[in-house]
Amino acid sequence: MAALKALVGLLGIAIIVMATLIGIKLTERSGAPPKPGGPTRAEVPAGATLAETTAAGDRLILRYRLAEGSDRLILLDLAKGGAKIGEVTLEPVAK
Repeated sequence: MAALKALVGLLGIAIIVMATLIGIKLTERSGAPPKPGGPTRAEVPAGATLAETTAAGDRLILRYRLAEGSDRLILLDLAKGGAKIGEVTLEPVAK
């Protein structure tokens, strides 16, 4: 009987520890912005020049003029330390 009580006690402690670890992981993934740190880097296409920057809320849009004449938009999330969200290349279409 004492062994059964010890087993139940150990399983109870294991459940509490696991619930605590799950809570910690959920808090880490809650989307809280990272702490300010070093500079953020954005990859610049070779031969491109920065043509325009636009801020919209927590987003920063960088428009580059590429060497071949098309434009590329790079979207950064400032709330997540400048993480790259996406990239769009705007190419001229012949009529």
